[in-house]
Amino acid sequence: MPINHRIRYWLSCVLVIGLAQTAWAQTCKTKNMLAMTPSDEFKSHQNGTVTHLKTGLMWQVCSVGQRWEKGSCQGKANALTWQQALQWPAQVNNTKGYGGYKDWRLPNRKELKSLVEFRCYDPAINLKVFPNTPSDYYWSATPDPESHYGSFGVGFGRGEFFSDYRDDVYQVRLVRTATAP
Repeated sequence: MPINHRIRYWLSCVLVIGLAQTAWAQTCKTKNMLAMTPSDEFKSHQNGTVTHLKTGLMWQVCSVGQRWEKGSCQGKANALTWQQALQWPAQVNNTKGYGGYKDWRLPNRKELKSLVEFRCYDPAINLKVFPNTPSDYYWSATPDPESHYGSFGVGFGRGEFFSDYRDDVYQVRLVRTATAP
């Protein structure tokens, strides 16, 4: 390949890689928009848990499948069916628990929606509080009353509610009631 074509090829590869990395990065519109979930509304316990002071809920910082390590979430989040998501807290609670607690549960859809940061997308969550959160769908414990086969969740790509078949697989983040709101 002649030198000009090599340079052009190399530059186009760099451009494509740069655009792909940009597409994966969270985008936040901070101008004229207040944060819905500012970092100062969360108390970090430095053990992979945070308490949302506004709601009184304690959250696992990492999605199920990730591990809390050196102040961040490492690894890949597991995708679970709704039934698996409902059973996961019992597996955590009946073994060693998490963060010193054994009363974790799957959040209902309103609790899960309380984590959405509407001024951001891909993912629509505060990444300073919940680092490395996938821009994906998360199950809630709330069944869809209009469907024998569906349950609700929240899509953290844009922060919307969804209802889908319980056999589909999505991400999970556990919660516990730490204090009264």
